[in-house]
Amino acid sequence: MWNPDKAPALGFDKLARRVGLAKARAIFAAYQEKLRLDNAKAAQQEKRAAELRRARGPLVVRNDFDMRPEYHLAPLTYKQLHRSTLGERGCKGGEIFDDPSMLKDFLKRNPDCAPEKIVTGDIRSGWTPALDKAATEGKLHRAMNFAQVSLRLQRAAQEGRNALVA
Repeated sequence: MWNPDKAPALGFDKLARRVGLAKARAIFAAYQEKLRLDNAKAAQQEKRAAELRRARGPLVVRNDFDMRPEYHLAPLTYKQLHRSTLGERGCKGGEIFDDPSMLKDFLKRNPDCAPEKIVTGDIRSGWTPALDKAATEGKLHRAMNFAQVSLRLQRAAQEGRNALVA
């Protein structure tokens, strides 16, 4: 089983034999610093994208043909996940995206990459008993308003009849 959290084994010994130990250490230190900065930038991109998705609200899907994204990754994160399986025998890269348990585990550890909430455009999709209670209260309130208006109209009509008779 592959592990996307494990850094790939780089050929330090081959590089050290070719350019010398001190230069190889300097090259690897520069590489690791660049990788650290790139990972921080990717994390920042994912966090900002997650904030924008939260501010936008849930994704409204009107039919089965609308797109339903499973995850949102920064380009560097996608590249690293795709390459994480290359060291395994018989893997061509990207096998982690075919393994639902690994992808679920990755999304659990990286909540900024998880998809936003998806809702349908159908108003019946969010029914709860509290909504029935609120609807009943709304109907009673409207009926009371109609009754009050009707009573005022009856009184005004009665006053108008009394004024005509007198």
